[in-house]
Amino acid sequence: MQNAVLDIGHIVARRPPEQTNPADVREGSAQDGESTAARGGFVAFAVNQMTAHARSLLIALAIICSVPCPLAQEAATTAGRPTPAQIKTWIAELANRDPKPFTEPYVLKPPRKANRESLRIVKNAYDKLSAHAPDVLPALIDSLEDERYSYYQESPSGAFICHTVGQACYSIIVDNIEIYRTHATVLDRSDRPRTVHFISGMGGPKKWLSERKNRSLFEMQREAIEWALKQPKPDPQELVADEDWKKCTEELKQFYDAFNRAAKPVTVKNELWFEGK
Repeated sequence: MQNAVLDIGHIVARRPPEQTNPADVREGSAQDGESTAARGGFVAFAVNQMTAHARSLLIALAIICSVPCPLAQEAATTAGRPTPAQIKTWIAELANRDPKPFTEPYVLKPPRKANRESLRIVKNAYDKLSAHAPDVLPALIDSLEDERYSYYQESPSGAFICHTVGQACYSIIVDNIEIYRTHATVLDRSDRPRTVHFISGMGGPKKWLSERKNRSLFEMQREAIEWALKQPKPDPQELVADEDWKKCTEELKQFYDAFNRAAKPVTVKNELWFEGK
């Protein structure tokens, strides 16, 4: 993917139309000659002044264009591959600048003390990392042990739970690799969602990536789907009905066939949310 480039066209300074040279004027009366010479001198002075002004404008424009534009740099980052410094900044911004809004393991109501501006910064960093998942996987894995508070989120059960920076990084990894979960998640007998976990089954994120460093995102996603198709019912298996899991695997097979026909990775729209999803 090519970086976005700010394309500045050529700036051409056009001289005014050529003026009549006083030396070339036909001889006339002395008064006419003096008048013509005076007019010619004024025109030559004006031309020189306009040319100097045009040169000044070009110099000013060159200086302005040489200054890095933050918006252009941001567009280049979004369209292309982020730099290591940018990835480091995004991961640092996953750490919420405010303390946890609650200290209990979970609460049943949305916390009212949460700073929305701090959460906005976290969300912005999370969304950027997710949008560049193939390029940021090593950095995400290096941050899995980061215990700093990042954000709170409503769980499927309706409880609100605080998540760490490491958990945020793990969520981005899983959502971009285990793309089968949309088609291979089933409700158990207590109405809790259950699925199978590819990366955990491969020994965890570090071991999984260390054995797949040269694989493309498409290849990693395809392997995850193939692995999921071979798995028995999710744990705890006694709570998952056979017919429900069979329906899931049939749907996943159809998705797998379409995925292979497309022969390109699935772009995951993985934006961070906090409540009510």
